[in-house]
Amino acid sequence: MCPLLPLTLLAATPNLFPDPPGGTASITVGQAEGDLRGSDQRAIQGAIEYVAGLGGGTVYLLPGVYTLSDSVHLRSHVNLVGRGEGVVLRQEDGWQVPLTTDGDYGEAQVSVAEPGRWRVGMGIAVADDANGGFLTTVTTVAGIDGHGLRLTRRIHGGDLLMTRHAWAAHAFPPIAGSEVEDVRIENVTVEGNKARTPALNGCVGGGIYTFRSRDVRIVGCTVRDYHGDGISFQTSFDVTVERCEVSGCTNLGLHPGSGSQRPRIRECFSHHNDDIGLFVCWRVRGGEFAGNRIEDNGGQGISIGHKDTDNLFEHNRILRNGQHGVLFRNEPVELAAHRNTLRDNVIEDNGTRTDGGCGIRVEGATQDLVFERNTIRCTAGGKQRTGIWIGPQAERIRTEANVFEGDVESEVKRAAPGG
Repeated sequence: MCPLLPLTLLAATPNLFPDPPGGTASITVGQAEGDLRGSDQRAIQGAIEYVAGLGGGTVYLLPGVYTLSDSVHLRSHVNLVGRGEGVVLRQEDGWQVPLTTDGDYGEAQVSVAEPGRWRVGMGIAVADDANGGFLTTVTTVAGIDGHGLRLTRRIHGGDLLMTRHAWAAHAFPPIAGSEVEDVRIENVTVEGNKARTPALNGCVGGGIYTFRSRDVRIVGCTVRDYHGDGISFQTSFDVTVERCEVSGCTNLGLHPGSGSQRPRIRECFSHHNDDIGLFVCWRVRGGEFAGNRIEDNGGQGISIGHKDTDNLFEHNRILRNGQHGVLFRNEPVELAAHRNTLRDNVIEDNGTRTDGGCGIRVEGATQDLVFERNTIRCTAGGKQRTGIWIGPQAERIRTEANVFEGDVESEVKRAAPGG
C-alpha cells in the first residue's frame, strides 16, 4: 500500500501533478474524402470530440457545404480550420413554437406545440417575454417523449410562463464555445439563413459565439446573413478576431461584450449589417481595434459606452453608416467610457439615415478621451456635417491634429449646458 504524502508536503509542491502537455492530434472531415465523412455538424463534432480526447490538436474541414441542425461546439485546445476555399457551415431552416406548459427553472425538459418537427440532436433556444438575453437557455434536444423535449442543459434563466408567451425556437449559434480556451477558428464561412430562422440575441448567440472563454483566435472567417449578431463574444478574455468579414446580419456586426478583456479586432470588414458595425458592449477594457473597415451599417459605425475604458481605435475606415460614425453612449461618470483613444482613423459620410450625423459624438459624463490625426470628411451631399460633437458633461477631451474635409460645418462643437 502506497503511503499518502503529508499535507504539508503537498502544499509545498504545487506542481507535483502537472497538467499533461497539449496534444497535436489531427483529423480531416470531408464529404467525398477525409478521415471522417459527412455533410452536417455530426461529423465535425465527432472529430472535435476525438481530438479533444487526445489532449488537443486540429480538425481540418475539406471544402463543401455542411448543413447544421445544431451548433458546432468548440472544445479547449482544439482548432477548427478550413482547408482550401469553400468550407461553408450553413444553418438549416428554423422555427418558433409556443410552450404548451410552463417551463420551470432547473427543469431539463419543455413541452412544445408541434413536437413532430423536432429531432434528437437539434439546437433549441427557450425563453419568454421576461427571460431573454442572457436568460435565454440555448441547448440541444436530448430526447423526445410525446410533446416533451428533453434537454442537455437545464433551464437557467427563470421560470418560463405561458402567460408571458413562453416559446421554444430551433435557433442556435452555428459555431459556439462555452468555457473553452486555446482555440483557433480559421478559414470557415458561416451562412446564417436569416430569412428562414428565428432571431437569437447576441448575448447568447451569433454566427460565431463564445462565452466565458479565453485565448480564442478567429482568423480569416466569414459570417453572412445570420439572424442576430455576426461575431459575438461575451465575458471572454484575450479574444483575437483577424481578417474576418461580417455582413448582412440582422443585428450587430462585431460584438465584444460583458466584461471581455483585451480583445483584439484587426483588419476586419463589417458591412451592411442592420444595426451597429462594431458594438463595444459593457466593461470591455484594454482592447485594440485596428485596421478595420466598418461601412454601410444601419446604426452607428462604432458604439462604445458602459464601463468600456482604456481602448485604442486606430487606422480604421468608418464610412457611410446610418447614424454617427463613432458614438460614446450617454452614461453617468461612474459608468462612462473613459480613457479611450481614436487615432489615424478615416470617418466619412456617416449619418445616412439621420439628419444629424456626427463623425464622433461624445455623450454622457465621458472623460479623458484622445482624438488625434483622424480625417473626418463629408463629401458632396453627405449628412455628416458635424466633425466632433462633445456633450456638456464630457470633460478633458483632447483633440489634436485632426483633419476636417469637405462639407463639415462644425469641426469641433462643444455643447452648452442643456444643449
